Amino acid sequence: MDYPDSTDDWGKNNLDFAEIAQSGEELLRLVREWRERLGTKCGTLDNYLAGVLNAMFNTANTRDATDKGFGEGLSPLRGILRHIKNGEEAEAQKHPFYPKVRMYMDTHPFPQDLLYYETYCAGLFREYVMFAVKGYMRRCGGKFQAELEENNIPKLRDSLLASGASITVDSLDYLNNLISQVFIWIAPPAIFMQGLADQIMLSLILRDKESGRIVFQRILDGEV
Repeated sequence: MDYPDSTDDWGKNNLDFAEIAQSGEELLRLVREWRERLGTKCGTLDNYLAGVLNAMFNTANTRDATDKGFGEGLSPLRGILRHIKNGEEAEAQKHPFYPKVRMYMDTHPFPQDLLYYETYCAGLFREYVMFAVKGYMRRCGGKFQAELEENNIPKLRDSLLASGASITVDSLDYLNNLISQVFIWIAPPAIFMQGLADQIMLSLILRDKESGRIVFQRILDGEV
């Protein structure tokens, strides 16, 4: 069971509540049927379901995805800018996004004033957001697999397949898809991206006390 590598695999762009309700009914029907077929072994299925739900929640619930996007999403970019500002170019070069930052700064130079961080973060946002999302997805993938191991899912999966209750790999995948359809309404990467966008909006309206200008004005004036 792998964590999706696309923003479209978990969550939906347009919510269809009738479809969600139908998936919920199908999920309950399928689980009840399997529990009846498993008989005294139904505890294995119960533990499997609890483990998968726990792994999903711990990997990318909405609160965590928002916090990662809004609270931490720009931290790597700000770190690169901080190193450059402090004359620590060698340290900045260790980050894989550094070449993009260096190229952008060379073509958009301006004094290191009070709007230094916010202006460059806003200017680099279009390129940085996809870099950040890919990194977020990689971290989620590793964490999800670790959570599955922590909840003993591989062993429980093998037990269900060997239970003699005609549970197959395809039917387990179908069960997992149903769980996703019922409980993951919005793809976690989309929430992460919105957190990043919210942080950029705050950057755009930051005002320089000396000039009275906001970052967005600087961009409109063609400085960035």
